[in-house]
Amino acid sequence: MLFKTLDKKSGKVLKATRPLMVTASQAYNRPDPGKVWFKTSTSVWKVDELIKRSVRDWRRLTGETGHTGTRTGAMRADHNSVYTGTVSIFPAPLVEWILLRYAGDTGSTVLDAFAGGPPRGLVSSIMNYRYTGIELRQEQIDENQKVLGRLGLMAEYLCGDGRYLDNVDMEYDFGFTCPPYYNLEKYSDLPDDLSNMGSYEEFNAAIFFNAVSYFEHLKPGAFLAYVVGNFRDKSGELIDFPGHTIANFREAGFIYYQSIILSKNFGSAAQRSTNAWKNRKLVPIHENLLIFRKPEK
Repeated sequence: MLFKTLDKKSGKVLKATRPLMVTASQAYNRPDPGKVWFKTSTSVWKVDELIKRSVRDWRRLTGETGHTGTRTGAMRADHNSVYTGTVSIFPAPLVEWILLRYAGDTGSTVLDAFAGGPPRGLVSSIMNYRYTGIELRQEQIDENQKVLGRLGLMAEYLCGDGRYLDNVDMEYDFGFTCPPYYNLEKYSDLPDDLSNMGSYEEFNAAIFFNAVSYFEHLKPGAFLAYVVGNFRDKSGELIDFPGHTIANFREAGFIYYQSIILSKNFGSAAQRSTNAWKNRKLVPIHENLLIFRKPEK
């Protein structure tokens, strides 16, 4: 049952479910392979459809309505919920399905080189994976730990540079992340922040260093899921970020294993289409989930 409350600041009606009587990890039911898996058995994942069916379950598990926290976190201050797929390509239900398909059995170790907000660490913990996230901003780590601590969850966060993973001293069963899209959104003033790279060439080199570091810290045979997408630079040129990423990870030693299209809602595309039409540009409605695998030997 959903409870509705009016948020006076935004004027929006917020919805929440009854609080859990057990921990989030105890309440989580891991799906078995079967009919429900078909949603992620093709090379196109309809993200909004995937999320729509489980949004209420994840909101209840996390105790969130999706309306608190920072813009880089799982719970947004601007009243756009990460669970709806409108503001982040890593909403909780999508994290779940990536882990189910590629991370292996529960208890497996997971490495996230560009952790950002809490979604990936939070979902990994609920699903009983051992998550380690690398994040350049200590204030973001503090917020993530606050969110997880409130739910009685544990995930490891290390303050460091995702390019080099210098503070990581073990091999992991699985890796996934979503790096910055060059300078499209600035995350901090820190010089090592990838959103502050002086040129795209410098940024692309940073992604290669990240690929090399991942190769060093994943076990043989481990999968790596990497979310990227095309974007335009200030001159209007379309940058083939997925293509460059594939080249970087292959050069680092990975096998390019799978390309998955993350298809998103058409609604916002319709709103953006007028300006795009004037400049003869197409409106993007997808991103790429690239799957790499470290060779067995």
